[in-house]
Amino acid sequence: MSTFVVRFMRTASGAFRGRVRHVRTGEEAAFSGPADLVAFMEGMLVVTGLGSASEAGDVAAPYGNRGGGKDGPDEEMA
Repeated sequence: MSTFVVRFMRTASGAFRGRVRHVRTGEEAAFSGPADLVAFMEGMLVVTGLGSASEAGDVAAPYGNRGGGKDGPDEEMA
């Protein structure tokens, strides 16, 4: 499991943009759409050894994989 902080902002034209941060590494990036956001998350899963981009396909699923409705702590914190 990996934890991200996502900050969404709405532009004057009504589009969304924002910033995303991987909590454990502190790596941060700006995004201007869902594809950018998911690409960063998938990339961080690969960098941290939590899977390949193809294995991380469910990262974009609504609410992620909650395994019964309760998120547990990051593996690094367990």
